[in-house]
This record gives sequence, C-alpha cells and structure tokens, in this order.
Amino acid sequence: MAKNLLGNTQSVEAIELEDLKKYYETYAPNFTSVEIVGAISKTEVVKAFDEIEKSWKTKELKIPTPEIPQAPQEPIVYFLDIPGAKQSQLRFGYIALAANDPDYLPAQIMNYRLGGGSFASQLTQILRETKGYTYGVRSRFEGSALPGPFMISSGVRSNVTAESTELIREIMSSYATEYNEDDLELSKGYFLKSGARGFETPGAKLNYLGEIATLNFEPDYIKKQQETMKTISLDQIKSLAKKYTDPNRLVYVIVGDAKTQLKKTKQLGLEVQLVNQNLEPQKPLKK
Repeated sequence: MAKNLLGNTQSVEAIELEDLKKYYETYAPNFTSVEIVGAISKTEVVKAFDEIEKSWKTKELKIPTPEIPQAPQEPIVYFLDIPGAKQSQLRFGYIALAANDPDYLPAQIMNYRLGGGSFASQLTQILRETKGYTYGVRSRFEGSALPGPFMISSGVRSNVTAESTELIREIMSSYATEYNEDDLELSKGYFLKSGARGFETPGAKLNYLGEIATLNFEPDYIKKQQETMKTISLDQIKSLAKKYTDPNRLVYVIVGDAKTQLKKTKQLGLEVQLVNQNLEPQKPLKK
C-alpha cells in the first residue's frame, strides 16, 4: 500500500482553519531563498522586492531536526503479503548519504556500473538480459540536504522472488572485488559527457541555483565535481563499493504472494518478518 505525501481522505478532512494559520506563520524571509533565471538584471530584481522587504518581517522559528535512522546491524526482510500477486515488488536499501556529503558524487560514479547505468549496469545485464527475471532494475542514491537512501528497486516475476533477491545480494557482494579499470573509464565517460550540456535551459540553471541555496554549495561546485569525475581512482571506487554496497546493511522489503514465495524467501538465511496490508508487523519468522 502506498502512502501519499499529500495525505488521505481522513487527514485532509481533519484540517481546520487554525492549522492553515499556524502553517502560514512558518513562512519567514530569514528562512526563504529566491532563485531567478531570465533576461533581468540584479537591480530590477532587488527593486521588485523593495515593498516585500519592508513588510515581511523576520521571525524566530525553531526548525526541528529529524532523527536519522541508522543502518541495521543485521539484514532483515519485511514481506508484505498480496495474495495471488503475479509480480513481486522489491525495494532494498538503507539510509546512506546527504547530497552535500563529500562521498555523494563519488558514490554515484561507483554506482553507475552496479545499477545506475541502465543497460550498462550489472543488475540490468544479469537480472533482465541474462535471467529474464525483470523488465527493469536499478540502484541509486537519493540524498538531499538530509541523508537519503541507497535504494535498489525492481518488479520481478512472482516465481523468482527469492532467486532475484539472492542474485542481487551476490552481485553486490562481488561488486567491489570485480570492479575494474574498464568499468571506471565507462563510468567517467558517462558522467563527464552527460553534463556537457547540462546547464543550457533556464530550468537547469534554476536547479543549479537551488542546489547552491539548499546544499550550501560554492558557486563553482560544478568545476570541482568535474575534477572529481576526471581524477577518481580505481582504489577509491573499490573502497566506496565496500562501504556502501554491502548487502548485509540493507533492509529488504518484498511485496508479493506469501503463499507461494514466503517459504523460498525464508530459505535465504535472513530474518523474515511478515507484514499485513495495514503495515503492521506480524510474528517474526525463523530463518
């Protein structure tokens, strides 16, 4: 079952006028950034904000700091039963890196040959092209100003749920060892070439300004990133792979038919917890 970030019928109906007023009070100029791209001068922009600057007063607001969950000490499988499902949805991951972490870009380069490079990735080549288990599989880092997940996602045929999970674990386990110079050159080439025309449109320029504002990047951060792409070494990639693609750090979420797939999943040797459709954990299952 999906959880819509906008809420559900009950949560929307419960909103009252006082809730909207309290939310409005959280808007303040000292917590606001404005990014503008277009045929307009700095002088014109500043002048346009003169009246707003006079009337919009700063506020003392306390922004709560979210608690960042730690990666599990042992891998665990949460199996959500959808009786009769003909396909299983796999979501494997853990909380990894923020987008402004020094490791973030190097980790993305490292991930290209694992699952970030579409048909150039090992996950796609093996699970889709060789085995025919899935139409698509990918891995990615999703950081923001806060640490985000490293995530592997796929939809696989129901009858290969456990086999797909085991194969993903095997690919991850050997990735650091088998990664070579050819993989590195392919990854470098992709990142350097894909960014060559990355700032031509107004929208792309706006995203660039937004990253500077929200991630506290320096204006020349693109040049520094390009240098990282050019100079990152094989040893660095291998070290990153060992650190961030360990299958024993993952939380495994499987949505599928428990009647036909749960027994085989339990045979993977991992702790398995069955979850009902209200997302309530049931009694843990033995390995």
